Amino acid sequence: MKNSYKVIIPIVTFLVLFSFVLACTDTTSSNQNTSSNQSTSTDEYTIEYKLAVIDEGGYLDEDAPIVSQYRTAINNLKPKVNNTETEIGDIAVRATEILRDDHGINLTILKILKDFDASIPDGTEKFDLVEIAAAYMTLLTSE
Repeated sequence: MKNSYKVIIPIVTFLVLFSFVLACTDTTSSNQNTSSNQSTSTDEYTIEYKLAVIDEGGYLDEDAPIVSQYRTAINNLKPKVNNTETEIGDIAVRATEILRDDHGINLTILKILKDFDASIPDGTEKFDLVEIAAAYMTLLTSE
């Protein structure tokens, strides 16, 4: 009887571990499918629309006139910086948060995008927008 336990216990242990591995693999692949579906649903809005919604503090129609102003600001910046549209938006949002939360300076994302654009001369080599943002915030907050 003791000999049969020596054989059965490793087999049962192996089956339990194997089942656990299979269950984890199925969960991982279904999570990947779910996350790809979620990214599609969250990526259906353009960067300019997302930025406008943040600035306005709520829902906007996707074709609201203000949204095109964000598109223009991003399009003006793109040839001057080596950042993607998403990075441009992220940097502008972060600059807005830092200025507001740490220094009490309330500017819209659109104002900051336009200021970034105005601070970079046309025809120069591409800049990293993070560096421009750092200089911009330093100038605004130094006294």
